[in-house]
Amino acid sequence: MRDRPNDLRVTKTIQAIRAAFEAMVCERDYADITVKELCERALVNKKTFYRYYETLDFLLAEFRDEMMADYLARVDGLRIPDDLAAITRSFFDFAEERGEVFERITCAGPYEGLRAQMTDAVMARHDGEAPEDPARSILMAFVTEGTLAIYRRWVADGRLLSRDEVADLASKLLCEGAMA
Repeated sequence: MRDRPNDLRVTKTIQAIRAAFEAMVCERDYADITVKELCERALVNKKTFYRYYETLDFLLAEFRDEMMADYLARVDGLRIPDDLAAITRSFFDFAEERGEVFERITCAGPYEGLRAQMTDAVMARHDGEAPEDPARSILMAFVTEGTLAIYRRWVADGRLLSRDEVADLASKLLCEGAMA
């Protein structure tokens, strides 16, 4: 991200670009988004876009970094496995607050690379709690992939359970297993 003056017009322009980008991510694959169409939707010209972002990839990276930072701040101080239920609840709350764009990034095939980057950042944060422990690495993979699988299944099934019900079920499955 390039340096930006602290000016209301700049803030509004960047907000318009980001809002248009978020809407487009919800509508189509990232590969199908063009700077031209993004600028038309945001009501800015391409030169303005390039003043703040070198490429669409830079905008996507900014979006990813913001989302990761927000989630990591939410779970800061929570530890696996001690706080697994709270971490699981936080994930579902975060997903719901982020809405359709998070759902699309988390569930749609074209965003696999972005998902992997976000998952790696979360795992790295928790791996720092017990570095070089192979059992912990397996636990982290189970927790991370299990949570994502439950979320994706819930979305694919049309969210038939409430967010609270699915978060409780996910916590129970992750903390106690299927036989609990």
